[in-house]
Amino acid sequence: MTKLKNNTRKHILKKYILLMLITLSTQSYADGKWCEGKIKNVWVDYSGRLYITGSWRSEHTQICNLNIEWKGVTTKVCQAWLAEAQLAFAAQSNVIMHYDDVSSCSEIPSYTSAPRPTYLMIKN
Repeated sequence: MTKLKNNTRKHILKKYILLMLITLSTQSYADGKWCEGKIKNVWVDYSGRLYITGSWRSEHTQICNLNIEWKGVTTKVCQAWLAEAQLAFAAQSNVIMHYDDVSSCSEIPSYTSAPRPTYLMIKN
């Protein structure tokens, strides 16, 4: 009987731990921000840093680097983001950018202090 109780307790404990891990991973994802609006400026500096000015943050914000991996964003992804940013700017389409580590879209640090976005999407 005691062995059965111990197995039941272990089973419940495993389920509890699994539930906590799922909850914690969902919570960290839920803390991200989706910044939506128009791109007012797109530019690349001499070292390959790609900047935009989004309507959600009227400040120059680095999103990647065309020459080197920057904060985990590869140069290939950066090239794709440049094309999307230029297209959205030219068409005056809205975009959505997602950030994991910002508390507010209007308070994203500017220039090279900006965190990396997780994606850039042109919104229809």
